[in-house]
Amino acid sequence: MEQNSTSIRLHALDGIRGIAILLVVLNHVNGTYIGHVLPGWLGSILFGSGVTGVSLLFALSGFLMAYIYPNPISGLHFLQKRYTRIFPLFITSCAIMLTFREMPNLAWYREFFVLLGFAFFSYVLWVHIIKKYASARIKRYIFLGFIFLQIFIGAFYLFWVMRHPAVLFAQQLPTFIREGTIGLVNATLTLPLGDYIPMLEGVYWSLVSEVLFYILYPFICVPIINFFIPRKRWIKIAVILFLIPFFAGMDILSHRIFILSMLQIPICYYFVTGIVLGYLFKKHEKKITNLHQFFPGFFSSVTLILFVIIIAAKLFILDVTNPSLISWVQMIWAFPVTFIMAVSLDHQTFLSKILNSRILVFLGTISYSIYLSHTPIIYIMKSLYTVNNLFTNIIQLLIVVFLTILVSIYWYQLLERPYFKRDKVKEIIKEHRANGLVNFIRKPAFIFSLLGCIYLIAIFNAYQSNFNFFSTQVPFTNVTFNNSANPYF
Repeated sequence: MEQNSTSIRLHALDGIRGIAILLVVLNHVNGTYIGHVLPGWLGSILFGSGVTGVSLLFALSGFLMAYIYPNPISGLHFLQKRYTRIFPLFITSCAIMLTFREMPNLAWYREFFVLLGFAFFSYVLWVHIIKKYASARIKRYIFLGFIFLQIFIGAFYLFWVMRHPAVLFAQQLPTFIREGTIGLVNATLTLPLGDYIPMLEGVYWSLVSEVLFYILYPFICVPIINFFIPRKRWIKIAVILFLIPFFAGMDILSHRIFILSMLQIPICYYFVTGIVLGYLFKKHEKKITNLHQFFPGFFSSVTLILFVIIIAAKLFILDVTNPSLISWVQMIWAFPVTFIMAVSLDHQTFLSKILNSRILVFLGTISYSIYLSHTPIIYIMKSLYTVNNLFTNIIQLLIVVFLTILVSIYWYQLLERPYFKRDKVKEIIKEHRANGLVNFIRKPAFIFSLLGCIYLIAIFNAYQSNFNFFSTQVPFTNVTFNNSANPYF
């Protein structure tokens, strides 16, 4: 999610994003030997905080959605902008991952050529053909075509693939149909509809949640938020707190009925608290940027320590928490995380000054490219370099980080930066407000009724098969990059 280019103060959020992406990368690097020589708590923070990093990213996305787009007039236009932001690079990543899957014996230099060459091809196609020559109408048709492709692939996955035994998909279908389906399901992020299709890369689950909230935000979240804005403060607080047991219930359903556990429902609550902070910051910017005035004088100096404690304490609490309560801890911890985000927006705090450092802001700026590129880099390095002692472990870590940053800079320049330099085209919103039908379909009552009908039809059809998300059978779920160090990736 991009930041408002006119708000220099939001660079602190780039700093948080930089820290978050470092936690994700270190979580996926083999740090076994390094962890052995570090204090246990420090090793856990450095190499076991991947979920914490993703939680920070979710909260940041929620904040920026609410801060930059508090009330998008056109939901489709908002969604088109978000799709344009994430999918050029994401589809390129999927093509690279699918190539690695189909050609597992590629030489390392050819794998690097794929990493760089596919990105350049996407750059030429997107920037020099689509962006340069396609009109706003054609771009809208491309976006709508991709939406319909998502619906079609999702329907094919749900109503055909999952209505047949897993062995049919895994062993009896022609290779090009099976692998093509895997590629399309990944590229359209329709993965959580079932568990037959392997993820091409372990981090894709978080993008599924991200896109889901992009869809929900203008059509469901904003109307509900506007409904509660004029209500009393205690009602708003009660609603936010009520969402905790609601998300907990959805988490139970996702594991026991839908097999939607990939979405990590408890962590999605961070979107909610991020959205709340975004709206508060939009309305009470001066109060939030002067938080230091509401605390003792030493508060500014200890904010960095407070940030580390909040990040670290979650790990230790999760270690000693009963598994049945972990979802509750994940959600409740969204409050201190969101509070520390608010503190970072106050320029007078020591934490904000650290987060505004050039290195962290730079890493935060290219964080999306880092997020998608670090796993293939790790995969390539495993075939080149064997870790067998502390020294080789340190060298491997340094090489992975260095190469990931280099590739990410290249990807960012080709496939992210052009988005921020997009032409200032007038928004196509003629159909808003003056069109009663559009106003009607944006009402929560209509949306919930429509989604309920679709949901019931889907459940009824899928339930006709013994091989679907109601089944306990273990299907074919090999993942190309199995990050066993963390169950969330």
